[in-house]
Amino acid sequence: RHFAWAKLALLSWLFTPERCAASTAKIFSSWLGGESQRRELLSSVDYLVWIDGDAMVLDHAVPLKQYVAGRFAEKSLVLAEDMSWSDWLNTGVLIARTNCEWLRSLWADAWEGTHSRFHHAPFWDQSGLCQALAKRREFMPDVLGAMATGVEPSASPWFSWMDGQPLKETPHLGIFDSASLQFANPLHAHFILHLCGYSDKLKLCRNVLRLHALRHFRVEEGTSVVAKGLDGPLWDASLDAVRSAGADLSTHGSTQLTRSASL
Repeated sequence: RHFAWAKLALLSWLFTPERCAASTAKIFSSWLGGESQRRELLSSVDYLVWIDGDAMVLDHAVPLKQYVAGRFAEKSLVLAEDMSWSDWLNTGVLIARTNCEWLRSLWADAWEGTHSRFHHAPFWDQSGLCQALAKRREFMPDVLGAMATGVEPSASPWFSWMDGQPLKETPHLGIFDSASLQFANPLHAHFILHLCGYSDKLKLCRNVLRLHALRHFRVEEGTSVVAKGLDGPLWDASLDAVRSAGADLSTHGSTQLTRSASL
């Protein structure tokens, strides 16, 4: 399968290791420290947050808890609508409740039960997860993986950027408009910039830093990626770019920088 499916492989192992292949369990166990650490992780937090590798937090003053409050406080999974018409949901940022039985089996269901055409074609795991949700009758999308499903479109548009509702919910899902949680344009992304669909993403991220779009963030003196278990030239280059942006921001005085535990 396309490597994007590794997201669902990891979530499947975290929530239902008994449904994973032995090779999958071996890989993730060696990475995260084994079965006892897996159980401890799930029992120690209320939510797990996934952010795709081509996404970056822009505003570090935004608390994650605001996305699981109010009408979404009891939802099992919080995410955003897609930024194109290809799928109803974008799975680049997920906020998943850890103690929900309904959600526990969703990841493995999506891995095992979705159409094989999504294994290698856009939009891979995203379309697979949307199909798994449709099979559970959580919603009935009229498009899946950029192809019409045959479902009659509703009278009210799904997407907020087509004059649909900015907040949507199903029995288990809380769904934000694309800009509030994540967006592909740094001018309109309120919280996370998700560069889905772009090439040369590293260059774009550097440009975002140079344009001072990173808000309320600073790198503390002595910060080391090695100390956080993140080693290698790409991590070093990323940290150097963020440090440089922090220095530029301090020089320009355009943004108040505060510490964030997010990165």
